[in-house]
Amino acid sequence: MSTSIANAAVRGIIFAVACHFFVSCSEEQSSNPVTNGGTTTTPDGWTVQVIDEKNGDQYTAAINGEINAVIDPQGKLHIGYYDYTTSSLKYATNRSGAWVVTTIETSVANVNIVGEMNDIAVDQGGNAHLSYHNMDNNVSDANVETIRYATNASGSWTKSNVFTPASSVTYAENEICVDATGKVHLAFEGANSSIGYVSKTTGSWTQETAAQFPAFTTDMSMVLDASNAPVIAFTGNYGLYVVRRVAASNWQGGLVVGTVNVSEDANYPAIAVTPSGTQYVVYHDMDEDKVWLATNGALTELSATAGKGFFARSAITVDGGGQYHISYPTLNTSDWTLHYATNKTGSLVNTPLSIRTSSSGSAICVDNAGKVYIVYANHPRASLCVAWK
Repeated sequence: MSTSIANAAVRGIIFAVACHFFVSCSEEQSSNPVTNGGTTTTPDGWTVQVIDEKNGDQYTAAINGEINAVIDPQGKLHIGYYDYTTSSLKYATNRSGAWVVTTIETSVANVNIVGEMNDIAVDQGGNAHLSYHNMDNNVSDANVETIRYATNASGSWTKSNVFTPASSVTYAENEICVDATGKVHLAFEGANSSIGYVSKTTGSWTQETAAQFPAFTTDMSMVLDASNAPVIAFTGNYGLYVVRRVAASNWQGGLVVGTVNVSEDANYPAIAVTPSGTQYVVYHDMDEDKVWLATNGALTELSATAGKGFFARSAITVDGGGQYHISYPTLNTSDWTLHYATNKTGSLVNTPLSIRTSSSGSAICVDNAGKVYIVYANHPRASLCVAWK
């Protein structure tokens, strides 16, 4: 999931690691947890704050599902995440000046798992928009798989179903963006190995198919470019694909990295698009266990040993000057080390941080002043944290 400034179109700052509006973010964790609201400083100068304190670890209930974050026009963070301790989709923000955590929806035991796959965007008014998957956890009941949408744009939270995927969809990836006009864009894993896309400003959703491939692997990331056009990166057929919506039901693009049916096991792409249209996609190649950055298809290796057999989720955003900012993990014996990579000095600087996480994901955002934020679950407690510098 990702965001970009020219893209963040309201998932963070129009940058793009996934399509929020005013910045983008990912998940990560801190080696020196502090109590809720308290801060500490790492040896390499990152300030870390605990937002939602937990008492778990990467093997037990805690913050270990998807974490996504964006920054609004006022520079405030908005975070969507799954809390295993309560089996709930949660939303955290410091919009009021202090952190406030809200439960959006809670799973029902032996019935469903709600919100483990989620995404978040904000509009220009600072209102939150979340997409999430409601997974059927009991094949003998009447519950069905659904993609859901929640927003507080009216002043109170409203929730609704957007789409019902095929019964074969187990974990439906979904991505959400809001553009400068207030239109909501939502992409999701659809039926028959397709990527579904819906949008609306008011009223009902308009639906179309963004892409369809016989071996879609369900991993995807969406942002908006400078013209508010959705751009989706996804993996399938052993390769990395990027498509862009040029008109209603007209998506152009295709294979960016890899050769169909030849080993290039791309997973968990995160995309950002600069104001000038440069496409950055960071992803994990499971075959070679490397983290790669694709710049309009040209590859740069970020890590030669990432997940050691586990999926490594990266995050990316771009700032107002078009420079990229990436967070990605590498696996240790029982935790993950967070890395930060950027070209803001004019060339790639790729640095391991003194921040340990208990899950492989992270969310990264940049505000208008250039401050970088990384949202993650810390090690060992798996509490929701934010680090900034």
